[in-house]
Amino acid sequence: EDALADHLHRRRVRRLVAAFEGRHGASECRALLGCAIDTPEKRQAARDSGLFLKVCPPLVRSAAELLEGELAER
Repeated sequence: EDALADHLHRRRVRRLVAAFEGRHGASECRALLGCAIDTPEKRQAARDSGLFLKVCPPLVRSAAELLEGELAER
C-alpha cells in the first residue's frame, strides 16, 4: 500500500514538473532567473537587481495554479 501511494505521488509530482516546464521552459532557478544563485554573492547580485521580486512571484503563482488543477482532478 505504501509503495503504491509513493508511486502515485511521484507520478503526480512528475506531471506537475512537466506542466511547469511546459509553461516556463525550465524548473530550475538558474534557468528561470537567467543567472546562477549558488553562492551568497550571486544570490545578493540577483537580489540587488530585483530578479527575485520580478521573476519569482509569477512563477510561484503559476505553480500554485498547476497544483490547484492537479488537486481538482483528484
